[in-house]
Amino acid sequence: MTAMLFSQQSSDVVTQSHAIVNYDYALMIATRVLLFANLGMLFSCTTDNLEFVYSLRDQLKLPNVFVYGILATFNLLPLIKDEAKKNYASFQARGQKTWRFSSKVLTPLFIKTILYSDQITLAMRSKGFDEEGQRSEYTKIEVAPKDWIWAVSFSLFLIISTFYITKR
Repeated sequence: MTAMLFSQQSSDVVTQSHAIVNYDYALMIATRVLLFANLGMLFSCTTDNLEFVYSLRDQLKLPNVFVYGILATFNLLPLIKDEAKKNYASFQARGQKTWRFSSKVLTPLFIKTILYSDQITLAMRSKGFDEEGQRSEYTKIEVAPKDWIWAVSFSLFLIISTFYITKR
């Protein structure tokens, strides 16, 4: 498109048919990005974090270290958000102009996050956490037949729509 608008010579001009193909490709990429962004938002709004992590544990047989690491991360996110607000407010209180994502604000945040994770690790080990230990389960997450039907139908929809968009 920029070659058509800002070309110096007539030989630099891109043909109209080539530009239309590029618009179709750009439209396909843009709709794909929007589709997956909306799917991610739909998934995050309709799925409980705890159930999702337990489902990963049960279906994918993830080790307990990863499961509890993911759960600790989910629980640390609000704390990290509050610490970031405090760091930014402290720079504002001192009259220093900083960008919200500057290294002055984020470096102490990363250090505090590492300290929090070390404290959680120490607390878990002091309470007897064993990585290979046998665990009882309060809930067992199983994949129902309707989940398989939904996954297969959605996959078919994606494949058919991709072929339809590319064949136009």
